[in-house]
Amino acid sequence: MAVCGWFISRYSKIPWLSFALISALSIYSFMFGILRQSLALSFVLLMTAAFDREKYKTAFFCFLLAFTIHRASLISLALLFLLWIHSQSKNKFVFAFAAWVPFVVLSGFIYNTLVTSVMVLLSNGYEDLNHELQANNLLLLLAGIAIGIILFYDFGTRCTKMESLSLWAVLTALYWETFGLFNDVLSRSVAFYLFFVALAIPLVLASYKHRGIAQIGKLAVYILLLAFLVYKLSLDTSIVPYLSVLDE
Repeated sequence: MAVCGWFISRYSKIPWLSFALISALSIYSFMFGILRQSLALSFVLLMTAAFDREKYKTAFFCFLLAFTIHRASLISLALLFLLWIHSQSKNKFVFAFAAWVPFVVLSGFIYNTLVTSVMVLLSNGYEDLNHELQANNLLLLLAGIAIGIILFYDFGTRCTKMESLSLWAVLTALYWETFGLFNDVLSRSVAFYLFFVALAIPLVLASYKHRGIAQIGKLAVYILLLAFLVYKLSLDTSIVPYLSVLDE
């Protein structure tokens, strides 16, 4: 959690909103139950920060540690690719979002022919957690955030590589969570991308030109996050072995 706090304080436009986001999106609460993945996430964040500062040896070492702790951190290499391309094109972003619709249709085929083969190679029992297609609210939330970025973010403004990464990580999380509809491990591993949503939303709000509307938007985000957090805490889950005030 210390690494998460350091990363947010360094890169977030609105740090308190970012902390609220990782709490509402269950990243914080999952740290009490999914310990290996949470530790791997910390090294992934350090890897991303090192790569951003062009300290490539440090980035490789952090990735090696993350992969040793949890093999699902292999997907974090996509973050380095997003940092490297540093795309600020709205047209590319809209196209990538639109391409998600046919991707959903083909996701079952891609999962059964490609993704499961990779999971078998990793040989960690990931393929044993397959299940039939199960929709979830996180997928709809990510799609809504992507639409919000398209509508309200000015892609014409200069942004850092990390800011560009945070925007594109929303779409990456959307695509990966689609595979998570078929497998619980893949659904949980979206946290490697989901964390950067906590940077993307503050970036959009901070860069919006109409400050009054931005303040209203910030308040609306806090209210929606609180509602989503209450909903997540009310669910019956064995991942986090603790009770909340909402549990009977």
